[in-house]
Amino acid sequence: MERNGVLGWNVNSEVVIADRPFPWLEHMKAERYCYAPRKGLLRNKKWDYKVDKEFIRRWEGFTTEGHVPDDDGIIPGGHGVVIGYGVDLGTFTNTTYFKHLGLTKDVIERLELYVGLRGDKAKEVLQSNPLTLSSEDAAELSERVMERKISEIAEIYDGYIDDKGNRNFQTFDQLTLAQKTVIASIFYQYGATRKIPTLWKQLTNQWWKNAATNLRNFDDKFPERRKAEAELLTSDDGALSLH
Repeated sequence: MERNGVLGWNVNSEVVIADRPFPWLEHMKAERYCYAPRKGLLRNKKWDYKVDKEFIRRWEGFTTEGHVPDDDGIIPGGHGVVIGYGVDLGTFTNTTYFKHLGLTKDVIERLELYVGLRGDKAKEVLQSNPLTLSSEDAAELSERVMERKISEIAEIYDGYIDDKGNRNFQTFDQLTLAQKTVIASIFYQYGATRKIPTLWKQLTNQWWKNAATNLRNFDDKFPERRKAEAELLTSDDGALSLH
């Protein structure tokens, strides 16, 4: 099939072509398309990647009260308002992301004030306008954001694997539960692979022992979490899912 545009899939997994790819970019991302190196915009057709999300939840912690964590060097300009299981509202540019996650209008309206704010500005706005969600709403927000981020990192990871041209490499879905969980945990916290270039190289080359050693000596403010991730890789029993 040849036609000017971008080949992809719609939400029903049907093949579609976008005649004008650039204006469609945000829409396609919102419909679970992602950008992969040299592959263009691809919709991630798989949604459940069998990651141990409870591992991520334990390290993120849970809160129904919005707060702004101290700067830990992970987010440029400082954190924004964080709620649920580590959902940092400062890392989003607008509420479109949340609309496409299917959140209720009421929840989206309560989040809107804090979206995109970081550091002192986030603290200032939060002090004047405290944010509180019900346990159910905070948990649902977290679950949908986490699922979306896992889907994003899977597509990014597979793009790098595909670029290497080595058929012996495993795609994200083919990795063990421990391997997928470690990658997802790091990405959920850091949000961008460019912040961890050496570790990302080890993960995409599937040098698991090197990655575990790196994590044990990782220079950030979360040594216990990094050591727990290293332990997952070291004690990996080869399981592909929790079941």
